[in-house]
Amino acid sequence: VALDQASPIDERDFILKPEDKVMQFNARAFGQKVYAFMSLKKFKERFQELVQRLKIKQPEVYFGVSYRALEYFLKKNRIWEEFIQIILNSELSYPARSEQIRKLILSQPLPADLKEILLEAHRSNVGDRKSQVRSSAIREHKMHNFAPSRTAANEAEFLESVQHIWGHFFVENMARHMAKNIEGMSGEDSFRLIKYFPSLMVQEFVDGEIAVNMVTMNPATGNYKQIAMNAVKGSSNSLSTGKLDGDR
Repeated sequence: VALDQASPIDERDFILKPEDKVMQFNARAFGQKVYAFMSLKKFKERFQELVQRLKIKQPEVYFGVSYRALEYFLKKNRIWEEFIQIILNSELSYPARSEQIRKLILSQPLPADLKEILLEAHRSNVGDRKSQVRSSAIREHKMHNFAPSRTAANEAEFLESVQHIWGHFFVENMARHMAKNIEGMSGEDSFRLIKYFPSLMVQEFVDGEIAVNMVTMNPATGNYKQIAMNAVKGSSNSLSTGKLDGDR
């Protein structure tokens, strides 16, 4: 796909529903969370045993949104080159690059055809239920980053959540890693960039007394022998949006 040009849209490139056949390539296109919850039987059984033992609610996964949706969003709005220029702008600090990317993504409208595909998936699989929208990216743990998430009570909030997570995904660590790995990239090498993009998982909202974000490694050091958890009372929105630090 040429720079700043979006290829023809196909729902199958963007949405993975529970009734769809799940293949290995889905792990790349939709992230490990979606792939695991929808396809890995042993994982589900192991997780279900833990859920029952701890007496906690296992959320149902409604559908997944591919990382291709963000790629299409950038190219359809013709901000692909601007996005790359921000990532590679050595005159800006990494926090500044992260902030500019966030503002760029949040300032653009969802393309009408992409918006309709997202809404149709929401209407067919979520309906009038409240949902939790989470990032589901393969390289989240390598960026030492908590996955952003947001609660959506209706269609409008769902669309806002999609764009919110896209904008808040590219934190300082992600901006730094991307800049080091895409320097000198041409349009033909765009796959080197989109491999860092987040997919999304739309799942059942669980209204618990306490919300916990957990990473099976220490995000500050990369130590896989440590599990990091942040907890807040009520919904995880205040934690994932940075309004509260939570108890670690």
